Amino acid sequence: MMTPKKIVVAAALLVGVWMMAPCMVHAQSEEGKKAEAKTGAPEHQEAGEKHEGAEAKEEPEPRTDFTVYVGSDFVRPGGLPRANLQFAIGHRFDSILKDPLGSVLVFNYAYENAGTHGFFHTQFGSHSEDLGVMRDFHISREHHISGYNLLQAGISTLTGDEMVHNHFNFNENVGVKFHINRFNAIWVQETYNKVVTVPWYTVTSIGYTYSIR
Repeated sequence: MMTPKKIVVAAALLVGVWMMAPCMVHAQSEEGKKAEAKTGAPEHQEAGEKHEGAEAKEEPEPRTDFTVYVGSDFVRPGGLPRANLQFAIGHRFDSILKDPLGSVLVFNYAYENAGTHGFFHTQFGSHSEDLGVMRDFHISREHHISGYNLLQAGISTLTGDEMVHNHFNFNENVGVKFHINRFNAIWVQETYNKVVTVPWYTVTSIGYTYSIR
């Protein structure tokens, strides 16, 4: 038969076990978390390194193009060749990426021999400053070849007479770009050009582009 003293000791032991059990469970869970953290740390670190490496490899696309064109006008009617030299700067704007006309705004300067003879230069010349918008698209799956459509309008200044004449002009350009690498490309372009008071004509030209971010 248990004495009151033994009953008190047994009750004290039961209470002590009951109070210690949650502490032991909590301690085991903490140890499990620490072990998991230790084993998971290298994985997270490795994943982070891979992510950082991927970000480092993803270089931004070039946004600004500097292009020099050398070509020939083919005056209509007659198909007479005339020198056509152009310099253009284009910049891509993300804010107008969904514009159906394009996302690249272009400024273009062109010198053309407007004389009735010769090829490179006569006393008659046409100097045009144009603004336009270009839409480009990929042709090859590897993005080595792309096409583009460029709409431009501006002012053509005709020189050689006693007075200088300024006329509104409009031109549409279609072409193909052959990408040498991310920053260099060769352009082949065909242009339909119309200057007010001047017969329409086409221009076939080839250009070189250097691009920067």
